[in-house]
Amino acid sequence: MHATRMAVAMVILGLLGGCGEVDEHLIVREHKTKAADMCKYDKGVKEILEANGANFTARCKSGIIVAGIAQL
Repeated sequence: MHATRMAVAMVILGLLGGCGEVDEHLIVREHKTKAADMCKYDKGVKEILEANGANFTARCKSGIIVAGIAQL
């Protein structure tokens, strides 16, 4: 009985340990999507200048620089 409880506890803790991790590709995609939305009236996105977690700074093709937070 004790071994079964330990096994169940280890499985639950293992599953909970994976929570909260965000895939890096998802963050990059969210940065590009949000920047494209912010630059849609300024000829589109030229480049992402800086990205730090969910925060990013991007340059529109018109030269305007925008900053935002990706919604994860």
